Amino acid sequence: MDLRLKAFESPEFDRVFSAVASLAGAADEERLDVAEIETDADEGLSSIVAQARAQNPDPASRVMLIKGATGTGKTHTLLTAIRRMHQGGGVYAALFPMVDLVAEKDLDAWLLRAIVSRLSERYLVDAGAPSPLTRLAASLLQRGDPALVTQFCREVLDEHGDIRDFDLRPLIVSIRAALQRESHLPVPSETFVTALLGAAAGDDDSFSYLRGQPLNVSVGGVRLMQGVEDYIPRGHIDALVHVIGATGGTLFLAFDQLEQSRVAGWEQRLRHLFSRGALLAETLPPLAVAYAVLPALYDTIADGIDGSIRDRLERFGAMPVRLKPLGRRQAESMLRRRLMELFARTGAKLDPAEPLHPFPAWMIDELGAQTPRYVFELIQQFRRVYLQIGRIPDIDDMPPPPAPLVETPPVVSAPAAPGINFDDKWHGELTSRVVQPSVGNGLQQAEILEWAVQACAPEIDGVDAIKTRRSVRGRTGTVVIEADFQKDGQSIERREIALCNEGRGAPLAEEIRNFLRSVNGSRPVIVRPRGGRLPKTGRFIAPLLREADDLQGIVVPHFEMLCWERLDSARHFFRMCKDLPGFEDWQRESRPLTKAVSLWDIVQFPYVGAPAEDEDEAASEKEKAAALKEAPPPPPAPPRRRQPSAPAVMLGTHEDGGPIHWAPFETEAKLLNFGILVTGDPGSGKTQTLNVLIDGVASLGYPICIFDFKNDYSERSFVQAIGLKVHDVRRFGIPFNPLMPSASEDGLAQPIEHIFTITGVLKRVFGLGDRQTAILRDAMKEAFERRGINPQRWVEAESIRPPSFDDVVAILEEQKEAKNPQAISLLDRIAPLFELGLFPKSDELPVPFEAMLDERLVLSLFALPTDEIKAALAELIIIRLHGVLLRRVQPRKLTRLLVVDEAWRVANSSHLESLAREGRAFGAGIAIGTQYPGDLPPDLSGALDTKIYLKNQQPDHKKAVVRALCGANTGPEAAHLHGVLERLTQFEGLIQNQHYLPYARFRLLPYFMRTAQSTKAA
Repeated sequence: MDLRLKAFESPEFDRVFSAVASLAGAADEERLDVAEIETDADEGLSSIVAQARAQNPDPASRVMLIKGATGTGKTHTLLTAIRRMHQGGGVYAALFPMVDLVAEKDLDAWLLRAIVSRLSERYLVDAGAPSPLTRLAASLLQRGDPALVTQFCREVLDEHGDIRDFDLRPLIVSIRAALQRESHLPVPSETFVTALLGAAAGDDDSFSYLRGQPLNVSVGGVRLMQGVEDYIPRGHIDALVHVIGATGGTLFLAFDQLEQSRVAGWEQRLRHLFSRGALLAETLPPLAVAYAVLPALYDTIADGIDGSIRDRLERFGAMPVRLKPLGRRQAESMLRRRLMELFARTGAKLDPAEPLHPFPAWMIDELGAQTPRYVFELIQQFRRVYLQIGRIPDIDDMPPPPAPLVETPPVVSAPAAPGINFDDKWHGELTSRVVQPSVGNGLQQAEILEWAVQACAPEIDGVDAIKTRRSVRGRTGTVVIEADFQKDGQSIERREIALCNEGRGAPLAEEIRNFLRSVNGSRPVIVRPRGGRLPKTGRFIAPLLREADDLQGIVVPHFEMLCWERLDSARHFFRMCKDLPGFEDWQRESRPLTKAVSLWDIVQFPYVGAPAEDEDEAASEKEKAAALKEAPPPPPAPPRRRQPSAPAVMLGTHEDGGPIHWAPFETEAKLLNFGILVTGDPGSGKTQTLNVLIDGVASLGYPICIFDFKNDYSERSFVQAIGLKVHDVRRFGIPFNPLMPSASEDGLAQPIEHIFTITGVLKRVFGLGDRQTAILRDAMKEAFERRGINPQRWVEAESIRPPSFDDVVAILEEQKEAKNPQAISLLDRIAPLFELGLFPKSDELPVPFEAMLDERLVLSLFALPTDEIKAALAELIIIRLHGVLLRRVQPRKLTRLLVVDEAWRVANSSHLESLAREGRAFGAGIAIGTQYPGDLPPDLSGALDTKIYLKNQQPDHKKAVVRALCGANTGPEAAHLHGVLERLTQFEGLIQNQHYLPYARFRLLPYFMRTAQSTKAA
């Protein structure tokens, strides 16, 4: 059967072709985004954020109105824009689905709490990236006294020490002094800065302070005190925006789904929301605000909005943007992108000759001039008919199209059960509840947790029900929830969950010790429900946590406050909706409870162990893996494997004795791309694997470019055997002028674009501030202008003689002589890069870089003095390489190999990601070696079709491999895979690509053994 049609039967179809965008699916929305759709809205959002970063005092330049009919993609536009903003850095963005509008008197309090909560979540940042609030705290720490910051990071962040025992005041004083020097904005109070650092360190009271809740506590010697009668919300919003602005950033607030309100008096509440946002922008220059709204709804309320505010929204500054229905080409692009994703998830292949198959021509004709939601609903209908009749539907097989949507403002009505959108109601529950006290009472926490453990059973595979009983134990009155996990009426596992609320030190140690002694035959679960985290070190708590680990226990060192509030909201939501038709199916699909990370840590089933962080925990992890070995594991599905029909690189032997190949020239089952990821511990065989690939590609006669950071590829015998040429970057510099802009296919280049790219690299690598980056950028622009080149104009790249970095340094030296302090600090920061003579003075070189790329080249970066210089030069070379390949013919078959070992140094390079993503078109194989799977951003890792996982003994990294190979860390297949990884030895690993699905275990034939065999044979 055609695998493309088989993909339509997969559960992945509903996820890829979902008609409704949501916060929880923000990562998918960004991955599936088509850049050519709604460019006006994207540019408008970028503009108001740029104005806020520049602190433009004109509020109209920082407020934007997005109008669009239902289903035109307003939420999708905001989600993808915010994800990109967070990736770029310096922007702290929050999206608020306004399903239920808040009363006017509660708006400021709700807004403060919602902003802090949103900035503490990770929906809108990349996987593995810190939350925006944590990033803001890190930005503050960069401005503190280095010695105090180092001490704080070691004692509080790294060792999970109690922030209340740390003397914060000297650190806070140094941070505030730096903010006063750097910015004209009001400096936030000691208490507010303390609360920001405390929240980042996991202190619940600090988090409560930021959200305006009444309390009176001391944190690190600083008193956090505010009462119910104080008018806190607006002051805290101002302080937060001032902190963000003082560190060179901006706060971006986006209000969405304004048409969803179903409350009486919604018109006035909505007018107040528009007015309040505009007034905040008026007084807070680092703030940008956007509203996404139905045109008809806005027209209904517009007359009641103050005239000056309407002028800002409609006439001045950022003009309103109206989202339009899709054009035919846009609809095709969107379908093509989603089909590619669906096929990638299900193992099917996209045929370039039929990129929209299996959608017939009559259906494509239907999609022009329609909204994205209509398109997806029609696709869903098409799929349902296909599943019913068992063939691709004709137009006569389809039911009549739905009636067109009419834009009408919301009205007050009771919702009907049929067709209810539980996603919208759930997100409304999370985002729009009026401010409530925190869940801090121990009995209240126990009630909520017991309810949640029972209610989450439908979300856990292999569990039918969870029966609970609550008790109080010991002199400390520890609340313990006994949970019995059941399947088909039989008990399959028992857990005892202790909520340990005693104070730090000896009282808490006694509470944990007594609980562990009381456990009999169950898995112990230790939960710290509030206060600071359980410490990893120290003489009281740490030994008991290791004892719990020996008992196969679960430790939740800090049950996050947001998780408590999510569960409290869920309890209220479930009581309202659990009896409605379709609710149980929605819960199984959406899993709203187990997305609360702290709850999932408690109920994950089967439990495979937590990431180990020291030798004792690592030993415990091995014991758990050994236990997995004793259970008879279910074998994985046999990998698809066949002998290659075209030239290939033999890697080693399959566990059944047959050969394993990397076969980039296969025509029947093509690789998705020529990218290769190799990960593993030091000594596991990463370099030998890359040597095998280099040798194999060289034997096929193709050019190779190797980034050698460790001197692994410059050894004389290897160089001579492969026919490599070594270019010592430390001695001879990089073989091109990095200020030479890369030309597009038509030979034209815009120098200013190249300037932004180069300064962006140097900013990230050397940690430059925004003002330092701006000075460097201006110096580069002036250097071009002194050569008679207008940086803003498109020019023939080959006709210009660009400046060199020496010209840029000369301009900065002039500013230094003029006593410009920012120029002085900039030169001090980047001086090593320029003083080593690493850049040519012109673009005239004995051998052009383009010619060197057609050879077998080793770029030796080993002798460079610092990691920053190595990373900067490697990125500059990657940028030039990308530009060269863009101008060449796109062969769409392998014609060269690029090798990057120690890839963590350049993992954040957008051009490396572009090379990987476009590698098939360029004919470039990109082999990346790194120790840990998590070293690479998901977008870069996802663009490498072939993945080779060698031996890795770090438990958290093994978990990442298991999740990458089978999609989960729980279940029989995951348990089997954990055992396989535990048994790997040197040169053994797992390979996954389109030729080996789901994966295959193999033993590498190392390069040194091949050469030894060849010598012996000779």
